[in-house]
Amino acid sequence: MDISNNLYTDWESYRLSDMINVPIVRYGKSINKLYKNEYERYLHDFPNSIASKYISLLNIENCTHEGMIIKLLDNVIQDHKFKPNTNDDIYIHLRLGDIVLADNDVRFNRKLSPKEICINGLLLKYGQVEMYYFFPWSHYYDKLKKITKNGASKKIKIVGGCHRKNKGIDESIEILRLYKIQLEKYGYEVEFKIGGNPDEDFITLSNAKYCIEGGGGYGKLIKNYRLFKKLDFE
Repeated sequence: MDISNNLYTDWESYRLSDMINVPIVRYGKSINKLYKNEYERYLHDFPNSIASKYISLLNIENCTHEGMIIKLLDNVIQDHKFKPNTNDDIYIHLRLGDIVLADNDVRFNRKLSPKEICINGLLLKYGQVEMYYFFPWSHYYDKLKKITKNGASKKIKIVGGCHRKNKGIDESIEILRLYKIQLEKYGYEVEFKIGGNPDEDFITLSNAKYCIEGGGGYGKLIKNYRLFKKLDFE
């Protein structure tokens, strides 16, 4: 499974969920000293991105709202030129890249191996908030059982990518390999959609008939948007 050259998205440090949900991230210090804040960097590096267009709409409305304004996000997505063709396949999002290098899982207090991450997930705490940045296998398996029971095909597309160059690539490849093996044991046909445009991935996952979201803020954003569109009911 030679996908090592395909995992990196070329969207360096593009953080859609944080830019939409957290004002201190979008208007805080930029990772690039050329810019006053991250919003300025995004306007330069990702001018047509969902994040840049969403924040521009917020600024027009002079809004500093903490958290997502779902209708504004929907307006940006509806105006986006990319229109997904998802058919009846099951889409699974896996949070890959730098996060799999984390050494502060609250249950183990150490870095987990790719196999341990697949089984247990990654439960991390930043500030006062604990969140699964990578869900355990049971999250996907339980949802797959429900979806296929309702008549879905057994064709799966795994979606993910790395937004930091050379961060967690080998570990991510191993996680993908383990997931493919496990899913094929249960009779699923597995295809990878890896290292693509993260905005297009978001639109695809948000509009798919069947989708199982991944961990972290990006996965939570997908889930909330799908609930808004009445594609998920939990």
